[in-house]
Amino acid sequence: MSSLPPIAAPRRPPPPLQAQRETNLTTARNRISKVLKEAVVAVNKSPAYEKLKPILNALEARDRFMLAKRPPPLPTEEIAGVAVFLGVPDAASRSYTTMSLIISQYKQFCDSYVEPDAPPTPMETLATWQRLAATAPQLAKVAIRHCVRATNSCGAERNFSLLTKMGASDRMSMQRQTLHNTLFLRCNSWIVADMQSELADSRIAPQVGSSAQRAEAKRKLDAAVTESMAELNRSVKQRREARTVAEAAAAAAAEPVDDDDEQPLSDG
Repeated sequence: MSSLPPIAAPRRPPPPLQAQRETNLTTARNRISKVLKEAVVAVNKSPAYEKLKPILNALEARDRFMLAKRPPPLPTEEIAGVAVFLGVPDAASRSYTTMSLIISQYKQFCDSYVEPDAPPTPMETLATWQRLAATAPQLAKVAIRHCVRATNSCGAERNFSLLTKMGASDRMSMQRQTLHNTLFLRCNSWIVADMQSELADSRIAPQVGSSAQRAEAKRKLDAAVTESMAELNRSVKQRREARTVAEAAAAAAAEPVDDDDEQPLSDG
């Protein structure tokens, strides 16, 4: 039985060409990372994301009553700021007397807090605040409201599903920040879709107005297209020149040197 022939090792490109490939790959990664960062900043500043801030504030206020770690001090003495910081309902935040009692009781709660040996369970946290209702009824009412709020892990499971779908054999070397930004944009895809529609509407030339306005809009669009095509042509030309130089260097490195061709210089 004849043995199988040995598998030939894959040919590595010449060093100059390999260096050029690595340079192009690094440039492409940096460009993608920059685009992702700009997109994340745009989403953070979008009106749709502003609507999520009350939800995020409510989740942060809930963590301040979970008794797992020392509660932070009040950032301000203003009633409106304290109401947002602690997640006080609107009906209670409109009462000056109620807010004054809540501020006083929260300060006492921070001063008398003792960190537990192990993080309490949700039921233990709820039982603790039910006992504290005898001495701090206004603050305990706000804390119990946060403790019994219905929560689930649907959002986290959805994010894990998106993260699983992002896995691919050609993306195993993705940097951590690039992965974070890509997942952030996918999780907020509905915001990105709204921004894309708004951007598309803003790019449409106005149908009303003077002819000068329409001509100016068309001129700007033509200039942007021309600039993009020129940038693309420059990039293609640079890649071709780099490839030509790399191939010439590889050919020169592979060409054998014949010592017999070298003749000694004559004295005459």
